[in-house]
Amino acid sequence: MSSFIFAVGFHIVKLYLLLCGNAPAAGLLFPAGFALASGFPQLVALTRSAPSRFTLSTRLAMMVGGTWGAAGIAFLLMGKIAARNGLRTALFCGVLCYAGSLALAWKRRR
Repeated sequence: MSSFIFAVGFHIVKLYLLLCGNAPAAGLLFPAGFALASGFPQLVALTRSAPSRFTLSTRLAMMVGGTWGAAGIAFLLMGKIAARNGLRTALFCGVLCYAGSLALAWKRRR
């Protein structure tokens, strides 16, 4: 179910970037953020029951810390891309990252 919600959010962001020159396109930001931000709590919940040799607190620490760490690095890179090539290019790179993570999620399901 989380891959489906993520896929919906990905397409809403893509639609926003295509229409971002129009004022009504800003209305797409709430559903996009709602769909894409819902994945984090779902992953934390899945981490609780994941089979692992690590304790629950270690698994949760790796999940939360790893997610925030990866996001921090991604934002630094997006800032460099935006400074060099413009904000629109950086936003489209974000969409490519969403597409890549969605493809990885679907590939791992099979």
